[in-house]
Amino acid sequence: MIIKEISIEKYQKLKDQIKELKPEIEVNLLEKDTNLFKLGFSDYTPCDIDIKATKEQLDDLLDMILMFEIDAYDTSDDDEPTEIDESYINYQRYGWIYNFLYYNL
Repeated sequence: MIIKEISIEKYQKLKDQIKELKPEIEVNLLEKDTNLFKLGFSDYTPCDIDIKATKEQLDDLLDMILMFEIDAYDTSDDDEPTEIDESYINYQRYGWIYNFLYYNL
């Protein structure tokens, strides 16, 4: 799956965090254009990436991240999750990946 024109920072964060959750999924940099940023044509260094994963691997990753959110907000007293709850911490850390991949698939 190729995703075009994301920031180099987002690529690095995506690569690192997917590796933490699903090491079998590869996130590779295909191309980056530092000149667009240096010349002021872009607010970030745009790059194209390739995510090497099967549909099942991506579905498993998305399900895992969705479960972080479900578990974080599934409190016994219907209160907001606490900042020390492991599921909430995982949701805060990885939740953005779900939206990013969902809208780029």
